[in-house]
Amino acid sequence: MTGLLSQKSYLNRTLNLQPEDKMLIVLDLDNFKYINDTYGHQAGDQCLKVIAECLKKAYSRYGNCYRIGGDEFCVLFRKPEKEKYCREKFYWIIEKQKKSLHMLPGASYGSALIEEQESISDTKARADANMYANKKARWPGRMKRMEYMQDLVALNRKKRTGGGRRSVIFGAVMLLLCTPGLAGCQNGETAVSEKERSRRA
Repeated sequence: MTGLLSQKSYLNRTLNLQPEDKMLIVLDLDNFKYINDTYGHQAGDQCLKVIAECLKKAYSRYGNCYRIGGDEFCVLFRKPEKEKYCREKFYWIIEKQKKSLHMLPGASYGSALIEEQESISDTKARADANMYANKKARWPGRMKRMEYMQDLVALNRKKRTGGGRRSVIFGAVMLLLCTPGLAGCQNGETAVSEKERSRRA
């Protein structure tokens, strides 16, 4: 669907890594489940195709690009010295594409040099750890808001199976009151009114 190399191709390659394979780059789309749930799977598929094109334009000159999961991508990269250039190009292309596809997600990024005495699974674990740190640093407030929305979806499902409307409303209020970073706040700041902000200032 995306035109990238498959997970099977990735696994076959990692069984026989070549000397030119110097770095593993991993990418994970931000809040992709929300896009599927909100806009539908057809829109989600369109986003995957666009992200794949962005990835190829930024990285294919210096590495092999793979889709290894639903919203997970990776690159076996030959030129570590070009990593920053390609990463910046990738994010620049994504921002350009968002002008015509507003729901296009960003992507969290991690990388690790491939060590001769290390298994590729350990290399990927290091790259994944860097990617999750990047995701947390880039979207602290958004991640909390998305967790909040996912909890609301679960509450609505409970309503349909007999939990009742009151439990949904009560749960939503409690989530809002007890979860920092909601209602547009970030970095653990709780929601307060403009009047209260002025009084505190």
